[in-house]
Amino acid sequence: MPDKKSTTPWYADGLRFKCTGCGDCCTGAPGYVWVNKQDIALLAAEVGMEVAEFESQYVRNVGVRKSLVEFDNGDCVFFNGLTRKCDVYAARPRQCRTWPFWDSNIRTPEAWEATCEECPGAGKGKLYDIDHIEAERAKIRDGRRRSVNLDTRNSVVTKKEIVKTISEEIGLTQLKTKEIVQKTFDAIVETLVEDHRIELRNFGVFEVKKRAARKARNPRTGEKVSVPEKFVVTFKPGKEMEARVRELERRANEEREARERAEAAAEMNGSHGHARGTLPVCIASKLTKLRMTALVDLSVSLGRLRLPNPVMVASGTFGYAREMQGLVDLGRLGGILPKTITKQPRAGNAPWRTIETPAGMLNSIGLDNDGIDSFLQKLMPYLASLGVPIVVSVAGRSADEFVELAQQLDGVPGVAAVELNISCPNVSGGVDFGTDPAMCEDLVRRCREATEVPILAKLTPNVTRVADMAKAASAGGADALSMINTCLGMAIDWRNRRPMLGNVMGGLSGPAIKPIALRCVYQARQVTETPIIGIGGIANTNDVMEFLVAGATAVQLGTVNFYNPKASMEVLDALPAALEELGAKSVAEIVGTLAV
Repeated sequence: MPDKKSTTPWYADGLRFKCTGCGDCCTGAPGYVWVNKQDIALLAAEVGMEVAEFESQYVRNVGVRKSLVEFDNGDCVFFNGLTRKCDVYAARPRQCRTWPFWDSNIRTPEAWEATCEECPGAGKGKLYDIDHIEAERAKIRDGRRRSVNLDTRNSVVTKKEIVKTISEEIGLTQLKTKEIVQKTFDAIVETLVEDHRIELRNFGVFEVKKRAARKARNPRTGEKVSVPEKFVVTFKPGKEMEARVRELERRANEEREARERAEAAAEMNGSHGHARGTLPVCIASKLTKLRMTALVDLSVSLGRLRLPNPVMVASGTFGYAREMQGLVDLGRLGGILPKTITKQPRAGNAPWRTIETPAGMLNSIGLDNDGIDSFLQKLMPYLASLGVPIVVSVAGRSADEFVELAQQLDGVPGVAAVELNISCPNVSGGVDFGTDPAMCEDLVRRCREATEVPILAKLTPNVTRVADMAKAASAGGADALSMINTCLGMAIDWRNRRPMLGNVMGGLSGPAIKPIALRCVYQARQVTETPIIGIGGIANTNDVMEFLVAGATAVQLGTVNFYNPKASMEVLDALPAALEELGAKSVAEIVGTLAV
């Protein structure tokens, strides 16, 4: 007789997990947070409501089961968009408490590795033994009323359901419809395998892309292993699909507004009693802010780079993020750009390196850094753990160096994009590629071909026509344009008749250059559709709104981080209200709307 298969789970040695508080598991596409009577009772007590009142307000029926309601953008109703935390964390449902030890996440080592890539805390931190893991799985199983996966945040439509719907609409038998649907799927797959690309008019484009070999973490041992080169399938929606999605959003917004009007009228008539009035002040305040944030879509797209919101922090002003973790909720940022890195270590320029000026500062740091190898080994693991898009700024002495840096960052976990610093005025040759359109276009194109990650080109204002440089970088394939870098300037000690900076000249930044940056963004917007990231003197929400209206899709806060480290948080707190003041439900609605 054959030996019985081993019943010992592959994770018998335990699994590691530490919640980073990123909030990703509370957000995303529409789905379900299943709750039972015990969950509902605990949640009601947490917010100071009667069970019946809580259930009528925050619970929805899904068949014979119950789920928490969610906002139109898919966020859980208790997810605080301002702090990216759960407002009822102490009483969160068992579905949330047992993450990530769900059956679907730990079914196989490959499933766990995929979970580790999705969740920044999975595979790290405390080691949980098999007894704990099995106990968590049992909680989920005990809470089920039907044989339906609790561990899904997305509503999944099966092929069987597609066949049934089409069959009913066109009057064919399900057997014949199934044959047609299957042949369609097969044709798409065969075309992708043979041609690596298939374009379905108005629907979208499927494309097979090669993912470079990379280093990853073994989910069982925590050791770094080599992951071989592989191919992945990407999808970019077409105009018709985007239009249909926008129509869904419009209808959802109309329904939401109608519900809110009805609730407001009911409260005025006293029919809701104290359903909302009895909420503790702290909870009520958080939910009010959360509703405002949820009503406004802060997400933006920079070519292939998708950001949760448009507020980024500029390279060279935020260290490597760890320095700011005690002052800033890093998980809320739209993106982080660490200090520019180079191929080899650089000592930087001689002192003095910084000088305060009226309404700004001069700096001549000289790209002081320890080189890319040190960056990847010592700094990138921490940055990748933050769960925030990390855009790595690079600078090279030659085009080949830029390309090598881009190649070395390709496939590195946590790297969301690469910003080409072709505009630093503080080093020899730092602006060569940013002042010659032909060189700029060629460099961007070569870097774009060298890596799968999005490419941003950081442009200098120290040119005759910034629009020409914007067109060149766009022609080279840049996903976005970062505008602007610092303006060349100097400071003089007239008594000693000497320059105050060790490098004589340096880059001027801060509020003093905001008018120049706004002009550059506006001019670039007139000649290219490539998304623009506005940089230069941004210190508050009004500044951000000015750049968005001028044509920027996102912004980077720079010099302000030195004198008000919490500026990015203040902007994020106030941005939804500023957008609503213009009647906008998303950032995209106001980009480039300057009336001239």
